[in-house]
Amino acid sequence: MGMMQPGMMYGQPGMQMMQPGMQMGSYYGAPQQGQPGMQGQPGMMQPGQMAQPGMQPQPSMMMQPGMYGGQPGMMMMQPGMQGQPGMQGQPGMMQPGMMQPGMMMQPGMYGGQPGMMQPGMQGQQGQPGMMMQPGMQMMQPGVQMMGQPGMAQPGMMQPMGDGWWSTPGFDAKRVAETLHAAMKGVGCDDSKLVPLVTYSPRELEAVKVAFQQLYGKDLIHELKSETRFSFETVIVGLFRDPQELDAEHIEKSYSSNIKDDYTALEILVSRTSAEKRRIEDFYLRKYNVKLAQVLATRESGGTRLLATSLLSVVRDDEAGVGQVNDAQARADAAMLYKAGEGKVGTDEPAFINLFVKASLAHLRLVATYYQQTSKKHHSLQQAVDSEFSFALKFGLGAILTLATYGKLEFQAEMAYKAMKGLGTNDTRLVRVLLQNRKNMPQLKQCYQTRYGKPLRDAVHSETSGSYRNALMMMIDFQPQNRT
Repeated sequence: MGMMQPGMMYGQPGMQMMQPGMQMGSYYGAPQQGQPGMQGQPGMMQPGQMAQPGMQPQPSMMMQPGMYGGQPGMMMMQPGMQGQPGMQGQPGMMQPGMMQPGMMMQPGMYGGQPGMMQPGMQGQQGQPGMMMQPGMQMMQPGVQMMGQPGMAQPGMMQPMGDGWWSTPGFDAKRVAETLHAAMKGVGCDDSKLVPLVTYSPRELEAVKVAFQQLYGKDLIHELKSETRFSFETVIVGLFRDPQELDAEHIEKSYSSNIKDDYTALEILVSRTSAEKRRIEDFYLRKYNVKLAQVLATRESGGTRLLATSLLSVVRDDEAGVGQVNDAQARADAAMLYKAGEGKVGTDEPAFINLFVKASLAHLRLVATYYQQTSKKHHSLQQAVDSEFSFALKFGLGAILTLATYGKLEFQAEMAYKAMKGLGTNDTRLVRVLLQNRKNMPQLKQCYQTRYGKPLRDAVHSETSGSYRNALMMMIDFQPQNRT
């Protein structure tokens, strides 16, 4: 069975893999049978048609990167391979990413997405569970899986091009067995847990599934019962969705004995609108209360306005508002001066509304013109420092950092502030490092450039024990096989 040339099916996603004897709807919806010689090529499969035994793929009929919704990596038969009835190619001729004879994808794979076609099913285009999801690839040959031989398990489908990595020789069952042995009996061998920081989220999900299947226990529950303090925060946090972790950290900051107005602001400043919606969803499901309500009741004054606005307002650039306007930037710089340094007292809402609503590029230009406007020749950051205090000063300053330097610079600054002064804000440090596992080389470079010290050295001097070992491995890890 051959692949479609770029441009076949008119470039639309939704190409399905045929099993002999299966009938698919054509691109226009009417079921058709592929007859030899259609559209001028002897034996060539047409879009949406059924492969007949004995039909041969045409040379170069291999899917190119960009097909099936723009996702690369879907490989099938190579030119010259002859499809035999009942199997895809000759034994031993399968390419990486191809489905082996007898392999069957189960519904609910990778985050509960409806799965692949089952052998013998008649696939009508558009029916749930009968089409490969965009961006997903088959299991690699040689990967050992749980359950029946050749059966792909939940969590093992890999979305392509997401920047995460695939660990060579990864075996979820073996990892699960190692974890179980480390936690068996009295105490826990932390050294066997530390390497978890080197696995991608989809690999960790596969380990969690394998652990449940092998031992009938929830891996997260077992890890929480065997680890303590900041080491627990690291290890358990690896298995959390990033926005679930955000929701947990916001709740933790408000439930502690020491009032913490900074955590929610730090998180909300640097998340996209889509990420903030997910934080709200996780928070509501886990704590049975709306995050907006919590922010409104636990914050006050300008900090409450900033926090609730960060949660609800969509920035102009995310809303698709047009290009940066030079004249408007000059006018906004003058407005901020009059709202702050140019008057007695401070018009807090004027600063908050602009900082939360304007695009980061617009804010960056406003900051450039502010120094020309200020009679004191202050920068906008200096104006914020002089006009505001405590959490409100932190939040507005964080937005300026994000606008002026970018997200990675902001994250590097948060790591620095977590370790600055007496003691270490371990929760913040862990949050920054977990959120940037995929971008660790860039984060290390930003930190080194800005603070003149390797991130590794800074973290090493502020941590100890298994907690330090986990963070050191996370910072030092250099993945080789990114997707």
